[in-house]
Amino acid sequence: MTPPYQTDTMLTQKVQLTYQTFLRSTHMRNHSLSLVNAYYLGQLIDAVTTSPAQRTLQM
Repeated sequence: MTPPYQTDTMLTQKVQLTYQTFLRSTHMRNHSLSLVNAYYLGQLIDAVTTSPAQRTLQM
């Protein structure tokens, strides 16, 4: 499955787009798509953080 963003866009745009897609899928109660979007959102957060404390601060 492809991510809900283009790989050449800026990180902030990727996060915003992925989060909007996640909210849309949860509103539609599409559980499998929500899990996929949550996975990609987590991957983006993990890509820019190095410690669990940083991950907490970014949310």
